[in-house]
Parts: sequence; structure tokens; C-alpha cells
Amino acid sequence: LELEIRHIGIIRSIERTLILIYIDIAWKEHLQKMSLLRDAVGWRSYGQRNPLFEYKNEAYELFQNRTLTIRHLVIYDLLRSSIL
Repeated sequence: LELEIRHIGIIRSIERTLILIYIDIAWKEHLQKMSLLRDAVGWRSYGQRNPLFEYKNEAYELFQNRTLTIRHLVIYDLLRSSIL
């Protein structure tokens, strides 16, 4: 707790840097997954499913997973760092 109070600027800087790094990585992966999803959803119309509905649902789920993954990675790296 003392270390956090003394080095609050350093901790905030590391946190900001980690968030930006992981958002960048996750966003690139998200765009690739969205491209694959677009191709895969086209096949679902053969199974009598609404492709637009399927695309929206899975895209939202991917987005939620991306957000959760970013949070976990940032928290893990912050706790693993020697500054804390």
C-alpha cells in the first residue's frame, strides 16, 4: 500500500501503457475473427437460420469476450509487475 501511494504516477503510467498495448492486440484479433465470422455465417442460411441475427449475436459475444480478456490480461500483468 505504501509503494502504491509513493509511486502512483508510475503505476498509472504502466496501467495506461498495458491497456493500450492489449487493446491494440485484441482489436487486431477481433477484426480477424469478425472476418472469419462473416464467412462462416453465410453458410448458416443453408441451415434455415437468419444470417443477420446469427452475425449480430456472435459479434456481440466476441466483443464481450474481447473486453473481458483485456481486463484479465491488464490485471494479470499489473499484479505480476515488480512495481506493485
